[in-house]
Amino acid sequence: MTFDKFGTGALLLGLLLMLGVLHFAFMVPAGGWGVTGLINAVVAVVEGGLILFGLLLMIIGILLLVL
Repeated sequence: MTFDKFGTGALLLGLLLMLGVLHFAFMVPAGGWGVTGLINAVVAVVEGGLILFGLLLMIIGILLLVL
């Protein structure tokens, strides 16, 4: 098993970016790394996933109508 430099770098950069957004967007306004901040983060992730799923379905529907 070999380790790719770019894959490892992308993994670390993605992890740092995710933790940074999690900390500054959800944990600091909610009062710290507690249950409230984690619940806010989970709710935002679920809402974002539903929005992206809806956009994907709209794009598929438009492509099916046009093509």
